[in-house]
Amino acid sequence: TQLNMAEAIAFCLRKADQNYDGHLSFQEFRSLVKTLQDVKTQPTSAHLAFSLFDLDYSLSIDKLEFKEVMRFFMGRNPTEAEYQEEWMRITARSKTDKASRDDYIRWLQTTPNPVFNQHAP
Repeated sequence: TQLNMAEAIAFCLRKADQNYDGHLSFQEFRSLVKTLQDVKTQPTSAHLAFSLFDLDYSLSIDKLEFKEVMRFFMGRNPTEAEYQEEWMRITARSKTDKASRDDYIRWLQTTPNPVFNQHAP
């Protein structure tokens, strides 16, 4: 599974750097760790997951990136039928070959598959 670690780290740093000085103090780091562990922060976790899979920094997830999302959450390669079914769900509103972060969040919230919807904000 390919992950966009640079974007994920940048996302975390933007969220954690409370005084915007470009550095993380121990208190800011501790706050970040607590936030990532807190179930109530699922919107942040969902945004972080989206950032991890947006490999080309396009602010959207294409078909290949989405297949990586599915593989990550399922712990295996999705079947073609599983993949097509979820791809149709995530792109239902946009009707394009890419899914925005809003599409991704909506998909997490509306897919009947518990493997995915348990991560919905």
